[in-house]
Amino acid sequence: MSSPPPALSALKLSYADLVSPTFLASRGKRPAPPTGWGGALATMALVPPLLLALSPLIAFSQLAARLRPAPAPARSLLPAVGSLPPVIPHADREWDVVILGATGFTGDLALQYIMREYAGKGMKVAVAGRNGGKLQSKLLSAAEKSGCPDEFRDAIGRIVVDTGDGEQLAAMAKSARVVMSTVGPFAVYGSGVVEACAVAGTHYCDITGETQWVRENVLLLSGTAEKTGAKLVSLCGHDSIPWDLSTVMLAKSMPAGEELESVAFADEIKSAPSGGTVATLIDAIEGKTSRDMSAAAKFKGDPMNYGASDKKTRSVLPFNPFAPKESPLDGGKLGFFVMSAVNGDTVKRSVAGPSVKQQQQGFLRVTGEATGSKGTKVRSAFYFDVDPGYKDTSRMLAESAITLLEGGADGVGGGVYTPGAAMPDMLLERLCKTGSAWAVEVEAPGARNKL
Repeated sequence: MSSPPPALSALKLSYADLVSPTFLASRGKRPAPPTGWGGALATMALVPPLLLALSPLIAFSQLAARLRPAPAPARSLLPAVGSLPPVIPHADREWDVVILGATGFTGDLALQYIMREYAGKGMKVAVAGRNGGKLQSKLLSAAEKSGCPDEFRDAIGRIVVDTGDGEQLAAMAKSARVVMSTVGPFAVYGSGVVEACAVAGTHYCDITGETQWVRENVLLLSGTAEKTGAKLVSLCGHDSIPWDLSTVMLAKSMPAGEELESVAFADEIKSAPSGGTVATLIDAIEGKTSRDMSAAAKFKGDPMNYGASDKKTRSVLPFNPFAPKESPLDGGKLGFFVMSAVNGDTVKRSVAGPSVKQQQQGFLRVTGEATGSKGTKVRSAFYFDVDPGYKDTSRMLAESAITLLEGGADGVGGGVYTPGAAMPDMLLERLCKTGSAWAVEVEAPGARNKL
């Protein structure tokens, strides 16, 4: 039996190392097949069975929606910004981090990660969900899987909360310094949670990929969060963090006086969806929202650009998802990535799952190339060594929560953010210390300098 490869944090990897054709094999991964016309045909072959599997679910969901009376938009419990209640100082709160959704697949992995990596480090943790019995059972099983000491397990609090109960959500938010949520679809179950955190001045992070819902949060909650100091950070999972942080760091790597003009990404990924991801997809197709957006009707333009930059941004996606295009990075062929539209939105403003074996076999490698206003090229590689959709998403979420616990980026006050806007340097450093690898290479016109 071969020994496992060394931890990434123990290696000093350059950009050339991370993009080397032999790198994935050195990590015990099976490289993804090249995406040429063969890959495109293989993708096309998967579409009919996927549509066949999803069509009955979508049809049934839409039929049920048509048959039941349309509910009135949920009445927001947000008080006016001028009449917000006093914010309880974070130092006086009972819990450092509350994990909402710990009985779900990704929430369970996040709980195991916290137990494994942060037991005995003074962190006060609670789990929250609708069923107290399930929370207790999950604590026991997660502790066994993670090797968590009994003392830390027994000190973890249990908060029974229904995401439809405003009073319970308010009490939970007031008790925590940070709430991390895996309870989706977020457009259905997440609005009350993030609103309660905004009012209580509680930092918040989640793993949503639902950018329309994030747009609503920008419009409805920015003023409240700015007033209370709550940092509300969505898109903290695999769906967006690799591309969001890469974009910010590529821009920061440009020479002084040179601005980022464009950025292109390619990715190699091995992962798998869960039932929760499929449910979110169906809700996104239906365009569900339970919120009264009339207060935000006066805002014109894209909220994902609101307060982020005066510079216009545009996402360029392949028109035909099955026809490969030439990669601007290495001349190879690129196929369509289902989350590309989400990441196009995310960077403007700054996923029952796989088995344990599948999680260990998974990986994600994102390569990027940025072009500066004076012609400088900056290339990046960001590598995740396990299944990004679940196992590493749980790590990304947990480290996002802990980064918020430590304050996030200097000078960033309350508001609605993406990870790259709220805490790019600190989060990247934490991710690289706990299982990822990152490198950049700068190529100025007529010269090359590796960082």
